[in-house]
Amino acid sequence: MFSLPAISIVIVTLAGFIGAFVDTVVGAFIQEERRCVVCGDLTEDKHHCERQTVFDRGVPKITNNVVNFICTSSAALIILLFV
Repeated sequence: MFSLPAISIVIVTLAGFIGAFVDTVVGAFIQEERRCVVCGDLTEDKHHCERQTVFDRGVPKITNNVVNFICTSSAALIILLFV
């Protein structure tokens, strides 16, 4: 088997928590949200209830995939800072 230094485990764990925090903040405040014109639900989809949705809040074009990229990148950057 292999062994990892304790500091490596701490850094990776810290990076994971920071990545999750960034995901929460960016997702809540920056991610584009759209509203269904039929049922009024908030969604990230461009179509809902077989109709096109309208922009409601957030930053246009910042989809969930962009948010995931940002949070993963932030975790990777944290690790790079400690290497």
